[in-house]
Amino acid sequence: RHVADEADENPPATDRVDAAIAPDGRVIVVFDAANQYPEAPGSGRVILGRMFSATGTATGPIFRVSEKEGEFPPKAVGLSRHPRVAWRNDLIAVVWESRGNSDVTPNNIAALRIFNTEPSALPQPIALEAPSLSQGSLSITWSGGTPPFTVQRRASLGAAWTDAATNLVNRAFSTPANANESYFRVVDGR
Repeated sequence: RHVADEADENPPATDRVDAAIAPDGRVIVVFDAANQYPEAPGSGRVILGRMFSATGTATGPIFRVSEKEGEFPPKAVGLSRHPRVAWRNDLIAVVWESRGNSDVTPNNIAALRIFNTEPSALPQPIALEAPSLSQGSLSITWSGGTPPFTVQRRASLGAAWTDAATNLVNRAFSTPANANESYFRVVDGR
């Protein structure tokens, strides 16, 4: 089975591929790939992964293993190659040969990333409950997410977000109610 998305116009140019199978039949495939960052020529090879169900259906998109998600282009991408993967119980371990930041680390090092696949260990998304207004106070509560939380406010839809409260461990926030328009959001600590 091809690892790339069927609709991917620029599939990864893969070299080394490794896979591991969980007892329930799920599969993780890891591979090193070139040309993942056309906007950053010479960015080197990266380690990517993809998970499949027991029936061979992709359970999500290709994801980065060797670089932090969200960095684009990633900082300090050197040569990453020769991935190996193992799956024991609910843990997936991926190890690979890395040059790290090739300007700083001239030698190859062994890099490791561990993923927990236990459903209860995965963070749940933040779900806001209906706000309540009582005795001149607006209260917002929510479930899910990972503390510490930050509640942000903005005065209008086009305004910038500002922090109304930071480092909250409980899933609740109260503020004096006023007649002014306000919008709130909750950001978790991930």
